[in-house]
Amino acid sequence: MQERAVHRGEVLTEQLETALHSRVLIEQAEGVLAQAGTVDMDQAFQTLRSYARSSSSG
Repeated sequence: MQERAVHRGEVLTEQLETALHSRVLIEQAEGVLAQAGTVDMDQAFQTLRSYARSSSSG
């Protein structure tokens, strides 16, 4: 039982690290779009989100 709990904790840690890394990349992309497109960060995020939704395979 304890071994399963440890494994679940490791999986959760990995998932959280992946989410944090993804968020950092998203924020960097927002910054690039905002700078290049002379838009604010909210508009840059909306642009990224629209692109991701329109180009998703699923």
